[in-house]
Amino acid sequence: MGRKVAFSAKAKKEQLQAKRARKRGGEQQDNPDTTGHDGESAAPNPKTKFELLLHHKKESKAEIMRRIKECEEPLTVLKAKDGLEVTVDELHNDTTRIFLARPPWEKTDTVEALNQREKTALIDYIQQLRDSVDGDESRLCYFERNLETWRQLWRVIEISDVFLYIVDIRFAGQHFSPALYMYLTKKLKKPFILAFNKCDLVPEEHTRAWTDYFREHFPAAHIVAFSNHYPVSSKKKFRNRLGVAKGVDELIRLWKELQLPGGAFWEAQFNEWSHDTGRENSFDGEEDEDDQEEGSADETKEAQGEPEGAQTSNTVTLALLGQTNVGKSTILNSILGKHVVQASSTPGKTKYLQTHYVTPDIVLCDSPGIILPSLVSRAFQVLGGLYRISECREPFSAVNYLASRVNLISELKLQPSKESLDDGGEFFWSAYRICESYAEKKHFVTAKSGRLDVSRAAREMLSFVITGRILLAYVPRGFHSRGKSRVLMDCEEAGG
Repeated sequence: MGRKVAFSAKAKKEQLQAKRARKRGGEQQDNPDTTGHDGESAAPNPKTKFELLLHHKKESKAEIMRRIKECEEPLTVLKAKDGLEVTVDELHNDTTRIFLARPPWEKTDTVEALNQREKTALIDYIQQLRDSVDGDESRLCYFERNLETWRQLWRVIEISDVFLYIVDIRFAGQHFSPALYMYLTKKLKKPFILAFNKCDLVPEEHTRAWTDYFREHFPAAHIVAFSNHYPVSSKKKFRNRLGVAKGVDELIRLWKELQLPGGAFWEAQFNEWSHDTGRENSFDGEEDEDDQEEGSADETKEAQGEPEGAQTSNTVTLALLGQTNVGKSTILNSILGKHVVQASSTPGKTKYLQTHYVTPDIVLCDSPGIILPSLVSRAFQVLGGLYRISECREPFSAVNYLASRVNLISELKLQPSKESLDDGGEFFWSAYRICESYAEKKHFVTAKSGRLDVSRAAREMLSFVITGRILLAYVPRGFHSRGKSRVLMDCEEAGG
C-alpha cells in the first residue's frame, strides 16, 4: 500500500470552491432567467437537486438597499378602504391574463423536440411578461420560472376532469388566477370549483363578501368554504400537527349537484368517518420532515388497496390546484379522512403530483403549488405565504407593508427602543424602528456584537401573519363603504 498524499487546508478549500461552482452552474442551468433571451435554458438538468425547487429572479443589491432605506422613513398608515380592499382586475394586465398552456404535441414527437418546444414556450412567455411592464420586472410578482414545475401543472390538467382551485380567504383576490380560470372553463370547458380555505381566521362577512364578488365576476366558478382548526399544544412533538379542514360535506353536496359519479358512495363513506371517534387520531403524528419523499401514483394505489390499472372510463379525477401555501395538502388529507401527504406552512412542500382514491370512482390529484404571474406586490407575497420568509433577502419592506395596514405597535404592545431614543431629534415610528422595538422586547441580539437582531425580529413578525396570530385580510372594493350589515343583507338576498 502506497504512502498517502498529504491533503492540505488549501487543497480542501479549493475542493469546496470547485464543488460550489459546479452546484451554481447546475442552478443557473435550471433557471431560464440566468442567460440572455437567445441562449436561455428553461429546462433543469434532472440529475441536479435543483430540479423542482421554486425559482424566482434574484434582485440586485442596489434594489435591496433602496428598499431598506425606505423602511427607515416615517411610517405611512393607510385607511382600510385604501390598504385592505382589492379586486382581481387591478392585479392583472392583458399578458398576465394569458395562461401558459402546454404546447401542442403528438405521440410521434421525439423527447428532444418536445423538450425544446416547451423550453421555447416558457422563454417566450417570460419575455412577453417583461414587455408588458416595459422591462420593469419589479412591477411583476415573484412567479414560477422552473419548467419542471410547469410540467407538473400541465400533467395534472391533462389527467383531471374536475378542478378544485383553492385560495386563502384572507388573500382571495391575490391568490386567484383569472388566466387559469379562463383556460379551464372557457377552453377546456370543465367544472371549476373555487374553495375558500381558512375561513375560520376571518369574520363571516368577509367570506360572504368574497362569495358575492366571485359569483358576480366569475359565474362559472362553484364556491365552497373550508376552515382549518389547528390543535393547540405547547409540546414540541405536537407543534406541527396537521390541521383538520372542515367543509368536506359542502364539497360532497356540490359534487352531487353537478351530478358527478360516486357522490352517494362518497357521502356514505364521509358520514362513516365523521361518526368514527378515532378519526381525529389518524391525523396525529410528527410532520414537516422536509427530506421525506412524496408517494407516487402507483404506490398510492397500492396503499389505498386499488390494483394497478383499476381506473376505468367512469373514474373521475378531481385536481387540487392553487398557489403555494394555501392548504391544498391539508384539504386532501381531510377529504381522505387520514394523513397521506405532508402539510407544511413552508411554500413548495409538495413537489410532485400525487393521486389518491377517495372511492372506486373518484381519484384526487394533489399538485405542486405554482405562483402564476400577476401585479401583486412582492412585499405582499412574503406576507401571503407565497415566498419563503427564510429566503427573503430583506424582510423590512414586508414589515413596512404590514405596518401600514395593521397597527403592529398596539397589536404587539411595543415601546420605542433605547437605540431609537438615543439617536436624537424628534421620535417617529418607522418599519425599521418597529423591528428594533420588537427585538428589544424579545431580547433578540446578535451573537458576536450583542446588537439588536432586527432581522430575526422582522421575520418572526412576518410569520405571525402566515399563522394567523396577526390578522391581515383583504376584502372586495366597496366593502367598508357599504358596511358589514349591508354586505350580509345583499348576500342573503342573492341566496348566499
